[in-house]
Amino acid sequence: GDSFDYVGSMRAGSAFCRKLLITCAKRYSTENLLFVLMAEKYAKTPNPGLFNHIYNEFIKAGSPREVNISGSERVALTVLGNLGDPGSSNQVFETSAKEIKNLIKRDMIDMLTVGLKAIPFETAFIMSAPEQKAFDEAIVYLKTHQIILL
Repeated sequence: GDSFDYVGSMRAGSAFCRKLLITCAKRYSTENLLFVLMAEKYAKTPNPGLFNHIYNEFIKAGSPREVNISGSERVALTVLGNLGDPGSSNQVFETSAKEIKNLIKRDMIDMLTVGLKAIPFETAFIMSAPEQKAFDEAIVYLKTHQIILL
């Protein structure tokens, strides 16, 4: 499995989870991590209600946490979204989640190889007010959707 398998199983106070969320907050891309975690939750327990939530929150054009996925993938998911029922497949978001995982990995590599070189390690994860707000909102979202318990 890949490292995101571990992310989906994290629990209270995981240092890795916090660092990953901070990294996403610093890149203003918490929606990407939230989408991946929700897609993994859907893969484990597919149901139309969860599909609709993920579609309306992350996929639908203009949605509150719209993620950047390929046009063909967005069209395919929009067709399912308009039907309101994805069928029985638990892999509906698999391709989109892979795209987003790759974006997150690139962001993390960029941040760790470029951004942190000039920043002393002790201050690398100190957040500005907007970054802290994005981090806090992500934590609330994760707790609300029972992804992690912090």
